[in-house]
Amino acid sequence: MGATKPDELIGNTDFDFYPPDLATQFHADEQALIQSGKSLLDHEESLRDQADQPKWVLATKVLLNDSKGNYIGLVGIGRDITKRKAGRRGTGSREEISGSVESE
Repeated sequence: MGATKPDELIGNTDFDFYPPDLATQFHADEQALIQSGKSLLDHEESLRDQADQPKWVLATKVLLNDSKGNYIGLVGIGRDITKRKAGRRGTGSREEISGSVESE
């Protein structure tokens, strides 16, 4: 996202930080959450960083409600899991590896 302080985020939208196509996708996803009334927990999202490199984010988006239960906002957090995902690629389970060795 590129922000270094919370003040740089307040009052902005995804359109202030991401390319239009990605921001449009995020906006549509968030509108669907608002319509459903449900939060999104630990959702893996594939995107591209500012250098156009593939990136994976584990996202959680939670609806905020006032004391009367009325929707007042959405808060989200994303954690970069690109390295973790890359570590899993090419590594099978012990059974998969053993089976492939035995069949050769």
